[in-house]
Amino acid sequence: MDIDYAIRKDEPHKITNTSTPEEILLYECWEKSNRLSVMYIKMKISAGIRGSIEQHENVRELLKSIDEQFVTLDKALASTLIMKFASLKLTGIRGVREHIMEMRDIVAQLKKLEVEMSESFLVHFILNTLLPRYGPFKISYNTHKDKWSINELMTMCVQEEGRLLMEQGESAMLGMQNLRKPVTSEQFILSRNKMGSHVEAIGTFSRRVPFGYSFHFSETSFSLIYKSDCVGNGILSDGLYCIFLQNDTTHNSLHVQTGIKRCVVNEDSSTLWHWRLGHISIDRIKRLVNDGILSTLDFTDFETCVDYIKGKQTNKSKRGATRSSAILEIIHTDICSLDMDSHGQKYFISFIDDFSRYMYLYILHNKNEALEAFKVFKTEVEKQCGKQIKIMISDRGGKYYGRYLEDG
Repeated sequence: MDIDYAIRKDEPHKITNTSTPEEILLYECWEKSNRLSVMYIKMKISAGIRGSIEQHENVRELLKSIDEQFVTLDKALASTLIMKFASLKLTGIRGVREHIMEMRDIVAQLKKLEVEMSESFLVHFILNTLLPRYGPFKISYNTHKDKWSINELMTMCVQEEGRLLMEQGESAMLGMQNLRKPVTSEQFILSRNKMGSHVEAIGTFSRRVPFGYSFHFSETSFSLIYKSDCVGNGILSDGLYCIFLQNDTTHNSLHVQTGIKRCVVNEDSSTLWHWRLGHISIDRIKRLVNDGILSTLDFTDFETCVDYIKGKQTNKSKRGATRSSAILEIIHTDICSLDMDSHGQKYFISFIDDFSRYMYLYILHNKNEALEAFKVFKTEVEKQCGKQIKIMISDRGGKYYGRYLEDG
């Protein structure tokens, strides 16, 4: 007996006294298949949605109830697919074959939803999604009399992609060795300035320096090469590369131009550690030495650091706040909530003169009464003082313009 028998076949007539042995056997097979199917489906349904589905003893009715819960509108799905189709662009991360196949898959899904696209339109649309370096290739197609099918377009694009890689190989591989494409988790990198960038390739970077030496950088290490021979290796430690030389001859040749066999960089220099630690002050460096975090340093070479001074400077100077010189020049206002009965007065609005610090207070039922309270205050103080209010300072809320309601 097939377990899906009850899904494929209609329910037979129930067993009666007049049922034949064949009808009894058929019903028993259907009933067993129906019971097992219902139990299996209920066991696989997530507990979070199990309560939202009606209970049915018939497997077909149960499946129909589940379909009604998760039905998808064809119009909404078609709109989503069209937006995805229109936003697709070829990037340098994946190849042109995968790009065209993804677009064909979306077109096939749209066709099932009765959204038709002609093959000629699809060919022109795919050409417009290619990178700018495919410009001559698109011009060649537009000047060609024959029209390509999707399969022919894919073949031609793959050939053009290979040709471009061969032509741009030298410039693309300049300084790079062991080049490979990044995996999914390596396709995006976040720099120190919080700006994100796409990773086109990952490999070993080679940099040539004076005196015939070159550095080959990888992810966490580098090699020092001199005349095709590896004379030293280094590893990344605490943000710095530590080099290990192979012999004394190389060590001496790295520090030429002085005639003295000593390191160019003085590890005990306070200026060096000032740079390494992000231009911290000399007092903080001395505290690190006293706490034993840094070894004893030479502070005699510590000079004025221009970068440190620039970092402490401000771009614009801010002037201090100016007080008003007469009453009614500046009025500060705000609305606060009272701890009162919700059916009574719930708010109060204050008007404070900046010069005299004199405050007027009005009780409000709703915040939309703020404008009327201001009109009363303005009329009273201007008549009393014989002056007009020049500046009102508030949080610019809609309540001051009569556009506020308690329900938002």
